[in-house]
Amino acid sequence: MLFNRVLTSVIAIPLLLLAMWVGGWWWQILVALIVLFGLKEYTGLLVAKGLESPRYLIVILGTLYILLLNFGINPAVMFLVLCIVLVFWALLKAAPFVALVMNIFGFLYVALAFSYLVYLREAPQGFLLVVAAFLLSWITDTFAYFVGVGLGKHKLIPVISPNKTWEGSIGGLLGCLVVLLIYNQLLLHWPFWPTFVLVLIGSCLAQMGDLLESALKRWTGVKDAGHIILGHGGILDRFDSMIMVAPLLYYFYSLFIL
Repeated sequence: MLFNRVLTSVIAIPLLLLAMWVGGWWWQILVALIVLFGLKEYTGLLVAKGLESPRYLIVILGTLYILLLNFGINPAVMFLVLCIVLVFWALLKAAPFVALVMNIFGFLYVALAFSYLVYLREAPQGFLLVVAAFLLSWITDTFAYFVGVGLGKHKLIPVISPNKTWEGSIGGLLGCLVVLLIYNQLLLHWPFWPTFVLVLIGSCLAQMGDLLESALKRWTGVKDAGHIILGHGGILDRFDSMIMVAPLLYYFYSLFIL
């Protein structure tokens, strides 16, 4: 399992960094693919729960949402159109209200959250910002995993994720603080204390994103959201922390750095 995770990372991370570096349509298309497979996995979870879902419609609309971000269309208008389409679908199919709500939530959970990766890349320091978002997410996850395996004794929230521990959570937070503060010192050059608070909150939110996806899988009775990434499961399994981190980093940068 660990070998597969490392092998996938060695192959995928350079390709991911290349797309980040080039930016533009290459990065936007990559994010659109992440959203496409992420929505496919999410709607699959709903179906596993026994809830109706217009899967292909949601996947297509969510992917188009990412691809149309640079065409001056207001994202709120795009979301409103999606809601109208889904309400029409729910009425036509006499789908239960919970199915309608969970399908709309899926658009927010996947498409809207990942759209901030596009916004981050287009900002000044765009490449460094996107790298920071992935570092916040993956450094937290990596340190939490290894510290949890080595030292973990006290369960964090066993009802949601029985393998996560307080020791791992704290290890993830501290590891993220060290790495991101060094990254800031070397490359970003943001003020220390706002950055410290950002990393502190960001690492906590990254773990909350992980727990939220775990809760969603437990609710639907599914072990892995998907199997597209060798050793990591699905898109949602690998990028669950990013759902919280990307919007946080974008608004922090917009409010306190620009």
